[in-house]
Amino acid sequence: MEKDILSIILPVYNGRKHIERCIKSIFRQTYEKIELIILDDGSTDDSYEVIEKLLKKYPKYTAFRNVRLIHNENMGVARTRNLGISLAKGKYVTFVDQDDFIASGYCEAYMREACLFEEDIIVGGYERVNSKRRIIKRVRLANREFDVFLVMAPWAHIYKRSFLTENDIKFLPSAIGEDVYFNILAYSHTKNIKAIDNIDYKWYYNEESVSNTKQSTINPNVRPDKLLKRIISDVDNKDYLLSDEVEYFMIRYICWYMLFSFKGSTPLDIERMHAKLNRLLYECYPDWKTNPYLLLRKPEGEDIKTYGIVMAYLALDRVGVALPLMSAITGLTGYKK
Repeated sequence: MEKDILSIILPVYNGRKHIERCIKSIFRQTYEKIELIILDDGSTDDSYEVIEKLLKKYPKYTAFRNVRLIHNENMGVARTRNLGISLAKGKYVTFVDQDDFIASGYCEAYMREACLFEEDIIVGGYERVNSKRRIIKRVRLANREFDVFLVMAPWAHIYKRSFLTENDIKFLPSAIGEDVYFNILAYSHTKNIKAIDNIDYKWYYNEESVSNTKQSTINPNVRPDKLLKRIISDVDNKDYLLSDEVEYFMIRYICWYMLFSFKGSTPLDIERMHAKLNRLLYECYPDWKTNPYLLLRKPEGEDIKTYGIVMAYLALDRVGVALPLMSAITGLTGYKK
C-alpha cells in the first residue's frame, strides 16, 4: 500500500446513462495517486459493457489511475460499498455515485487536508445540479458544530481506510439510511473529523433515480424506525449518541421523513408511522423537548430554512395539528393505494 493513495469506490447499477460522465470526471483529477474500483452490482442493462468500452478507449487513464472493473451478482449498494472497502489498497477511501461527477481538483483538495492534519474523516460540501447543469442547491461547510451532519451521504467525504477496518465500520443493508448509519457510526468512533469549504462534488438530481422515489411514500418495507433503533443499538459511544447534536439530528431526521413521505400515503399509514417514530423518540430520548437547539438557538451551521421547517412541524405536532393536516393534504392530493 502506498501511503498517499486515494481509493475511489464507484458502485454501478443500471447506470449506463451517466456513468461515462462520472468516470471521465475521475480521469480528469489533478491528484495522481488514485485507485479506482468500479463495482458493477449485477446491472441488467449494458452498464458493464459501456464501462469496459470506455476503459479501452482511454488506456492511458486506465493505467495511470489503476482502474479495476469488477462484476458481481446484485447485492445492493450497502454490500457493494463494503466490498469496495475490503478491496481498497489506499490509505484513504472515498465514494462517488454513478450519476454524479467531481470537479478536477476534488481529490487533491481532500487529500491535501487529510495528509496535512492526519484526520480520520474529511467532509466537504457539494453542489446539486440538474439535467440543464443549473445549480439548484449549494451546501458549504466551515467546520462549525453541526456541519458534519449536513452531508450524510458517503460522498463528499474521505475516510482513513485503517480507521474504518479497525473499527469494523460498514454500511448497513437497508431500504433507507444506509449512509446515515455508516456516518453516525464513523463519527462516534473519532474526534479527528474536519469539515472543509469545498463544493467540488456535484450531486446530480436524477428524476428517474430510485433514491428520489422510494422514500416519497410510507412503505412497509422502508422502516426509518428500525434504522434509528439499529443506530442506537450499534453505537457503543453512548455519550456521543446522547449529545445535543446527535439528538437534534435524530429529531430532524424524523421530521424530514414524515414531511417527505406523507403525500403519497394513506391517512392510516401516516398515523401508524407517526406513532412508531414518536414512541421511538420518547424511548431513546425521553427529554428531547429540552434539547437546547429546540429552545435557544439553531445548531451552528444548520440551514435556516431546514431549521424553520423542523420547528414548524414540531410546533404543529405539539398542538395536535400536524397529523390531521397531513391526512387532509393527502386527501386533497390523492394517495397511492
